[in-house]
Amino acid sequence: NSTGIAASDSNAVSGLPFSTGESFTLPPAVLSVTRAGSSPTSVATVSWTVTFSSAMTGGATTNFALTGTGSSGASIASVTGSGTTRTVTANVGTATATLGLSVVNSTGLADSAGNGLGQLPFTQGESYSIAPRVVSITRVGANPPTGTTVSFLVTFSEDVTGGAASNFTLTGSSLGTAAISGVTGSGATRTVTVNLGTAGGSLGLNMVNSTGMADSDAHPVEGLPYTSGQTFTLSPMVESIVRGPGSANPTSAEKLVWTLTFSGPVTGLTAANFALTVVSGPAGA
Repeated sequence: NSTGIAASDSNAVSGLPFSTGESFTLPPAVLSVTRAGSSPTSVATVSWTVTFSSAMTGGATTNFALTGTGSSGASIASVTGSGTTRTVTANVGTATATLGLSVVNSTGLADSAGNGLGQLPFTQGESYSIAPRVVSITRVGANPPTGTTVSFLVTFSEDVTGGAASNFTLTGSSLGTAAISGVTGSGATRTVTVNLGTAGGSLGLNMVNSTGMADSDAHPVEGLPYTSGQTFTLSPMVESIVRGPGSANPTSAEKLVWTLTFSGPVTGLTAANFALTVVSGPAGA
């Protein structure tokens, strides 16, 4: 229309509408980059859905870049999909804090007319909050151990606060009276010390909850329980020595019997493995 437009003699523009002018061809664009999973997350891989304004061919890991405050330990693993969407999957690795995805170039990406993406880089995509997770639980010291205590080193993907015996449980073939006696450390590691007691066989440590433990963003440790830690191989221990069945006390018997209980199977015991002790009274046995 010619509303408000006129020549010097007040004549309006005629011959409207005029629709034969030249036009611009706009390139396809990225409409969105959205998370394909929940956030916060502690999983090993995460994915995003990338949506384009028109159907595209091509798409490779080099078209994208990871972003975030702790993204240096992550890597893009694959790009799948066709038409107007692509799914980009990344290995989280040692990434911490936040992890996002940007579309940085259109090499090999084009619409049906051969036009690459415009308005790049696209940096307005959604990010994942990466929750802390257990990276490893490893033995501290010799295996088999020679003392009455052992320790495990628990390593997290980032610095966390807190840590108590109640966050962990012992696992093994014969725990006996073994018990967690302390948790020390700060930052990304904790040392968990265990009194062996009468434990035998194998002894391991699991992290079962994150009560009182969190990163600087108040995210608790996720991916629990963690049950893939190393174990100690323990030598059998004597759990008890008791008077044999039917043995009277006091006794005047010529032969005395004791029953020994070990924390695990043993072989090859002989009299040379034992010594008699006199608690009170005359010696001479």
